[in-house]
Amino acid sequence: MRRMTLILSLVFVLSISLFAYAQDEGGYSFSNPVERPEKITMKGLDGDEPGWFTELSLTAEEVAAVRAMNLRIAYEMPNQSEFSESVVRGLQAATEALNIDIVGLAVCENDPHVQKENMENFAALGVDYVVSQAQEVDLAAATFNPLKDAGIKLVFQANVPTGYRAGVDYVGVAATDYYEYGIQAADALAEAIGYEGKVAIIYLASVNQVSNTRDQAFVNRIKTAYPNIELVEEAGIEAPVYASAVTSALLTRHPDLDGLHVTFVEPATEALEVVRSLGRTDLKMSTVDFNSMGALDLIRGGNIVSIIVDRPYVFGQKMALMVAYDALGKELYSSTYMGPIVAVTPENIEVEWLAGFGQELPRELKKALDSR
Repeated sequence: MRRMTLILSLVFVLSISLFAYAQDEGGYSFSNPVERPEKITMKGLDGDEPGWFTELSLTAEEVAAVRAMNLRIAYEMPNQSEFSESVVRGLQAATEALNIDIVGLAVCENDPHVQKENMENFAALGVDYVVSQAQEVDLAAATFNPLKDAGIKLVFQANVPTGYRAGVDYVGVAATDYYEYGIQAADALAEAIGYEGKVAIIYLASVNQVSNTRDQAFVNRIKTAYPNIELVEEAGIEAPVYASAVTSALLTRHPDLDGLHVTFVEPATEALEVVRSLGRTDLKMSTVDFNSMGALDLIRGGNIVSIIVDRPYVFGQKMALMVAYDALGKELYSSTYMGPIVAVTPENIEVEWLAGFGQELPRELKKALDSR
């Protein structure tokens, strides 16, 4: 029996924000764009100069041409999270505008074995394109090669199988400057502890381009930029479910820890529960990506002092546009198209939640924000 059920209908409510897109005269482009930064630390996944999300757009004629194709795609979420659901909302918004039918939706929970099963299910649907994030990238080619062999085109979210080349093995990648994520998280945590003391990181031990890059950037930044901060331990987890046990053991070994960075927000909220249970109100935490629990702790002035985010809603739109570009035979000038990164604070969380998730701030978070 397969462990992951393939969902053949979308259950997420479509919510298009003012940051989403403009369909002026029938075309498709991003509205209220964020300018490309002067410097992007990361290269594209092919080692090329990355593109910027606002460079992706379609004319009215191109939109009409794509709509006439009646394309079918499938999307695999890397994990069940508010981030992934927001990617789906962005993907759904764009595909609805382009008359692209999302016929398959699945979740792999960052498990390469489940991903293999999901890809086999997707292939059986007879889709034109599969959109996914490769797991355990050094082994992932064996999972995706059968799709390629069947003539199914691939668009990736952040990670691609080792050895794959843009324009040959896949269409393109939606990504962000993941190294900058780690730098900003380290800077924020350093500031929160007064630029001195002891910190640790809980990093993702599996092979994942996104988390591995962000985690290493955090480590490098702490070690090179903050001589009065000691990185006392780097503790790895294979999946978010292990974060609680690792956090408990880490704090037992280092009861005088001043700061803790956790690889992304789902394991960070697991760690947060442990920190709270130990009464460690003094411990400062940083992480990346949004979820409601992490955002609520930030708003209330709890342990989490920094959340670095990008815009998952835009991720979904970028990947839909890459599908359209390929279907039209329109050239993508880079393997990888990136978007903005922002350090979230209580002052900007409403704007960033809307921009990132395509929805208004949830009622509970709005209430907490208003009562500050």
